[in-house]
Amino acid sequence: MAAACGLVVSGIASYAAWQTVQDGRDDELREQASSVNTWNEVQQDQSVFVHVVNRSFDAVSLWALPFRTPEGKVKIISSTLPPCTELVFDPNKVPNVSATTTRSAGFLFYDRSGRPWQRLPYGLFEAEADTVNEIQSAPGTRVTLDAIRNAGGIIKAAQGCKEG
Repeated sequence: MAAACGLVVSGIASYAAWQTVQDGRDDELREQASSVNTWNEVQQDQSVFVHVVNRSFDAVSLWALPFRTPEGKVKIISSTLPPCTELVFDPNKVPNVSATTTRSAGFLFYDRSGRPWQRLPYGLFEAEADTVNEIQSAPGTRVTLDAIRNAGGIIKAAQGCKEG
């Protein structure tokens, strides 16, 4: 009986140790992803500026931000984002997206290891393959940072940049 109890206790301890390692691995995987964010800033004249920020020391190889036009079409603005960079732009001024009004749900990006992430209003999640395929196959506008800058976008150093 004592041996059986010892085996159960050993099993519980092993599971707890495994769970701790998994939690650490999850934290490591989320490290850069938790440093990438986006939000809208509404101006007094009701125009909207979008902020896309990468507060890590690693580049974001691709980000995609879907918008919905007044006609209900989805347009996607996507580009790269260098380390420790904040991008601020008016989506209405980006070429081929001028009819776009509001962001639709979701912000997709790839971390330094190529892992896809999706930031939604209620949290950060590893992106599902279906979500990635849907966003990548939607008609959109792939733009460079120079095109966003030429459309009045501002590229500046991100506040609170942290090593990842």
